[in-house]
Amino acid sequence: LKVTKESGTFQVLVTAAKIVLLLWFVSGGLTQIEPQAIVNRFSTDAGAITSTAALVFITFFGFSAIAASAGEVRNPTKTVPRAIFISMLFVTVLYSAVVLVILTANLTEYTEAAMGVAARAFLGPVGGMVIVLGALFSMISASNASIIAGSRVAMSMSRRRHLPIRIGSVHARTGT
Repeated sequence: LKVTKESGTFQVLVTAAKIVLLLWFVSGGLTQIEPQAIVNRFSTDAGAITSTAALVFITFFGFSAIAASAGEVRNPTKTVPRAIFISMLFVTVLYSAVVLVILTANLTEYTEAAMGVAARAFLGPVGGMVIVLGALFSMISASNASIIAGSRVAMSMSRRRHLPIRIGSVHARTGT
């Protein structure tokens, strides 16, 4: 469907922008990394660090959107599991690097703002704006993925007669 293709392209662009911002944040922090400081942080602040790291766990829920969109993919039995595995691997490595960089920032508390505080420490005033922009990209990306996946779920449910058939119909002119 044309609309799905456009939404998918938009999703790729927003996600790429988010990854670029995260890589910029990580590259800024990696120049400051001190292994002994990280070990010390883990030994004294493990609980706070773990609870902050858990805040990014919601990122992993995005993989259900990949599975929900399987009907839009060529060769889904091969492509979807591969996409989920590669995505999970990439996200795990990237967010592990983010947590290491946050630990390097020598923060006194680990809250939702920890990443912004760390970004300002490593990248200056523009660092905070980078994180705000990244958060906006994340919200847009999550909303778009939910809409794509949700519409696909509704369409599949109607085709199985769990919802009215009309919900699953595709408009001939608009492709929605």
